[in-house]
Amino acid sequence: MLLAVLFAMVTGAGGLARRLSSRSHAAGTTAAVLAAALFTTNSAAAQDGVAQTAVGKPAVTEEKTRPTAVTVMPSPALLDTLRQRLLKPDDAFPHAADISQAACTITGNQLSLTATVHAAISCAVPLPGRFAVWSPLSVFCNGEAAVAIRRSDGHLWVWVPEGVSTLTATGLITESSEWVLSFQLAPRSLTVAAEDWLVTGLSADGRPDGQLFFTRKHQQDTGQVAYDQTNLRGVVQIDRVLEVGLVWKLHTTVRRLSSTGRAISLTVPLLPGERVLSGETRAARGTTDVTLAPAATTSTWESELPVTPTLRLVAGESPQAVERWSLVTSPVWNVRLTGAGPVYEPEASELIPVWHPWPGDEVLLAFERPQSVAGKTLTIRGLGHSVNLASRRRSSSLDLRLESSLGGEFSVGLPAAATVRTVELEGRSLPVRREGERVLVGLQPGQQKLTISWTTDEPLDQRARFDAVTLPIDAANVASQMKIPNSRWILWTSGPQRGPAVRFWAVLLVAVGLAGLLCRPQLSPLSFPEWLLLSIGLTQISLIPAIMVVGWLYLLAWRGKRDPQTLGWFSFDLLQLLLVFLTITSLVTLVIVVSRGLLGTPEMFIAGNGSSRDSLIWFSPTEGSELGQPWAFTVSIWYYRLLMLLWGLWLANAVIRWLTTGWRQFTAGGAWRWRGRLA
Repeated sequence: MLLAVLFAMVTGAGGLARRLSSRSHAAGTTAAVLAAALFTTNSAAAQDGVAQTAVGKPAVTEEKTRPTAVTVMPSPALLDTLRQRLLKPDDAFPHAADISQAACTITGNQLSLTATVHAAISCAVPLPGRFAVWSPLSVFCNGEAAVAIRRSDGHLWVWVPEGVSTLTATGLITESSEWVLSFQLAPRSLTVAAEDWLVTGLSADGRPDGQLFFTRKHQQDTGQVAYDQTNLRGVVQIDRVLEVGLVWKLHTTVRRLSSTGRAISLTVPLLPGERVLSGETRAARGTTDVTLAPAATTSTWESELPVTPTLRLVAGESPQAVERWSLVTSPVWNVRLTGAGPVYEPEASELIPVWHPWPGDEVLLAFERPQSVAGKTLTIRGLGHSVNLASRRRSSSLDLRLESSLGGEFSVGLPAAATVRTVELEGRSLPVRREGERVLVGLQPGQQKLTISWTTDEPLDQRARFDAVTLPIDAANVASQMKIPNSRWILWTSGPQRGPAVRFWAVLLVAVGLAGLLCRPQLSPLSFPEWLLLSIGLTQISLIPAIMVVGWLYLLAWRGKRDPQTLGWFSFDLLQLLLVFLTITSLVTLVIVVSRGLLGTPEMFIAGNGSSRDSLIWFSPTEGSELGQPWAFTVSIWYYRLLMLLWGLWLANAVIRWLTTGWRQFTAGGAWRWRGRLA
């Protein structure tokens, strides 16, 4: 009996579920088999009891050897298996039923719903709408009162038999100007008859979305004043951002202004020719239906507009929406505005016209493309041309700062013997494309930096010049730099006015003039040729040591013609000490001059535009399509050292003569006096 009660409870729990209907026949069969088994077992137990009474003690022994009724009780695993079989859903679920068509009629506050349901098996189907929205008063299935089950999700579930059934439900809707009819099982086709309501969420072919929005066309409670009315509608802002470029786009955002908690449904008019590309809205006949769920705050979609000469914006007169327009234009269009004036919002990142129109305001936008003006589409804003000279090869590079409005190919003409090493555009290495003597590079619109480097195998000539470079247009701000190796002696340069100057020749002229002046006095210890050679050599050192050497020679000559007796002993001794100091200093200076000439580099006094002896820099504000070729005349550094060697030999011979003569002059009348006595 206990097993029978347990089985009844299991089968009863399954019968309460709506999926039990699919297994009712199987459950009955299984229950019959199980009951027969139990009945057979109980009968056997009863017969054993009778045998025990009739036979007596031997029957007791036989009873102990037999299995009792408890040993054949179904195990828990078997019971679980049977329960799972009973509760297993039919293969038709979860699509066991479908609503092929439905009709909804609203008269006043009464809603009538008729639906045709196709069910593969007996099951429960949900009716449209929640209890918070409408309260069904009567539900009929095929003309008879239907079995209705209230579910926790708020929808009314009705039991329908297998096959095609007709459900009819009648009830009252809530007192509100806006309400939502939601679907858990949406019908494939729905017709709505509601004269006093504006319905959104229904496609043109009658297929509903996840929910329908009903908005009353006329407010009720006309006897109440405005602040006493309870039918309050939600308010939104329609924000349209028009982007006018090569492609015209419209970004529309419907933003909730009222508080959340109530769904909002409205119809938004589209602009002429607007084609919705994205978003969850559905456009038809120049309008689109927008729905905001109770917790939603925005709805956004993007559209495309045809390119037209004029575009008219008209603000709608809906009491449920306000509008905001923004215009973002590309430089390829000129726009003329007529109608309502725009404002410019200071907090915006870009200064664009914005409208906050009143209902019925209009703005006419007239578009026209700017007329093209003949001019250049490519500008070379800066150019750097550098060359690094070597004995057998020269390395050159060209750095261009370009600005292009259209892009396209840019060609650079190089010597035929040049070998292009790299081509870089904005730091990106590009493959070398060369047609004859031209290097081709594809440019993009905008500012960019182009670098081309190449090498030329040719011996270094005395007249070193830049390679010939040809550009498609004139260039501005051209800087040219030539790097000279230490093995060359720069004698002359030529190029733009703003560039290096070899000032050695000016210094040489000054030295010649000074030699002529120094040999004029009768006290002069040297002749003009000697002063000239000495002055040329002293140009390689600074001015102060050179003056000391000249002063030393003149002071020795003056000392040789001066009588020591005319000077006091202290002044005389001080003069002698000064001569000794100048002699040592002058000899050291002359040794330094010779060592620099033989081992160092010549001082050619090169200056101008940041140039030095190993780097010559020219600058030109403008250049033609064929770049200038500044040059420098250089010879081997060994010519300079050979000249310095000859000068050093002459100087050694001269210094010996100067020292011999100087000693006689230094000791004339005595070399030292100590308190009036000559030493």
